[in-house]
Amino acid sequence: MKKNLAQKTFPFITLVGFILIIVLSLFSLEKAINTSGSPPSDFSRLVPLAQKFINLLAENKWTEATALFDQVMLKALPAEKLARIWTQLTKQYGPFKGQGVTSTQVVGRYRLVYVECKFTKNSLSAKVVFDQQAKIAGLFFLPFTPPQPYAAPSYVKTSSFVEKEVSIGQSPWILPGVLTLPRSKGPKPAVVLIHGSGPNDRDETIGPNKPFKDLAWGLASRGLAVLRYDKRTKVYAQELAQKKILMTVEEEVIEDALQAINFLKKQPQIKTDCLFLLGHSLGGLLAPRIAQRATSLRGIIIMAGPTVSLEKVIVRQLKYLAWLDGHLSPEDKKKISEAEAAAREIEAALPKKDLNLSRRFFGASLKYWIDLKKYDPIQTAASLSCALLILQGGRDYQVTKEDFQGWQKGLQKKPRVTFKLYPYLNHLFFPGKGPSSPAEYEKNGHVALEVIEDITEWIKAQCF
Repeated sequence: MKKNLAQKTFPFITLVGFILIIVLSLFSLEKAINTSGSPPSDFSRLVPLAQKFINLLAENKWTEATALFDQVMLKALPAEKLARIWTQLTKQYGPFKGQGVTSTQVVGRYRLVYVECKFTKNSLSAKVVFDQQAKIAGLFFLPFTPPQPYAAPSYVKTSSFVEKEVSIGQSPWILPGVLTLPRSKGPKPAVVLIHGSGPNDRDETIGPNKPFKDLAWGLASRGLAVLRYDKRTKVYAQELAQKKILMTVEEEVIEDALQAINFLKKQPQIKTDCLFLLGHSLGGLLAPRIAQRATSLRGIIIMAGPTVSLEKVIVRQLKYLAWLDGHLSPEDKKKISEAEAAAREIEAALPKKDLNLSRRFFGASLKYWIDLKKYDPIQTAASLSCALLILQGGRDYQVTKEDFQGWQKGLQKKPRVTFKLYPYLNHLFFPGKGPSSPAEYEKNGHVALEVIEDITEWIKAQCF
């Protein structure tokens, strides 16, 4: 059966690009970028160098292409492996037609060049990372999204709120963020937004979409203050890589979430006895753990929070994506088998001692996984005294109805818990039809109005 290219996308980088629970890019810089040397040359040299590299790929000159790599990349991606990746891309997207627009980005002391790669069936964006010696230290193929300004959904009233740039946290992990404040008088209930996995920005941007911006502007249009911020793994990717920290969710998420709550407590515009935490995906999973330590919270909102262990979630997602076209290829079977083996190793590690905590599974250290295995989100949620609102999209293939039912079953005897299932919403709480797929995230969308209204109504019911 011919593969449906609109559904089954990027099989060799699925974990990097589309699994939002545990995303390899969370730790990618740690493995892919050298950290020594002097500042690189400017982009006037690097952009043509990135374009040359893509041309070498198109001409099947693998040895010449890898000659542009630093030693770490050369070991991780030798010529034969690079050839397989490019061949797989052209099989899926058709022959290479040429290059398009380029863009650049600075990340610490590194320079990133994005090159549009045009294939006959679609375009991708090659993210080429240069080190201080102008050597290629990282390579990623991502969905190509033409730059476009954010278009607010119709339920937003931009005249009803203002935004204030803020900083949260403590040295050395101070994070930039934005506080969205209604213009109406008096202290307001406030919500802190907690991201899913990966180095997310304050808007939880994915493709052309900004679900956290939708939430912030939608809620602020209805009289609620919202704080969102760039994640530590985005702002300090290079520093975390240099320090070689074996992170857990404490460093990745929880410490900064607690700092954000403390920040709101000090703001005169905020009704400090009416603070809420809203976590999406991994943030939803961790919301009860954060609330256990932030006892001043009036309530928590869990959006697409998993209750199945994350290693099982990853295997489940891989199987779903593999079967989207109705055909399971030998490569799909291999990837699923490898993921299942890794999940079994994680499961078996918890009771053991004298483990190598730096071993990596799905891009995260064993220390990260053991920390999560010791945490029971349902039991923790059941112990909280604050109110809970648990929301789930019926078309979500990443966090599914199975997870939602886990919350329902585990919290059925707990008072002040509200559950809401939206049959036609996906993982981002965007509306759609039919089976959900990664391709949906590449299309413009917004958090559904119904979600904004339900959250607003629930928060106001807790405060007034």
